[in-house]
Amino acid sequence: NNRPYKIEADPGLLYRAFLNIFINAIQSINDGGNITIKIVEEKENYRIEIQDTGAGISRENSKKIFNPFFTTKEKGSGLGLAIVKKIIEGHKGEVWIESEEGTGTSVFVNLPRKN
Repeated sequence: NNRPYKIEADPGLLYRAFLNIFINAIQSINDGGNITIKIVEEKENYRIEIQDTGAGISRENSKKIFNPFFTTKEKGSGLGLAIVKKIIEGHKGEVWIESEEGTGTSVFVNLPRKN
């Protein structure tokens, strides 16, 4: 499908949000694994899924992943996904993750369609 997906958004902010998601996915897969991007057109939203085949996130950590300053990384600030959540919600969207340790993680972003 070569048709554009139209949303009303601040391109700089969305760039920052998706950059943070991709950085986490890349760090998770290290030197191996895959990152897959899917876009599903729904009635009122576009659902974007960024899936990696990395280490995955524990159920306990999944509950805290969007909290400011929460990190499992040695050199992480814990702000990346908190910023993602703020930006996406500021665009009247929503973001969540589904993850399984040892299998990988999917980050889902719903953004409202522009009519």
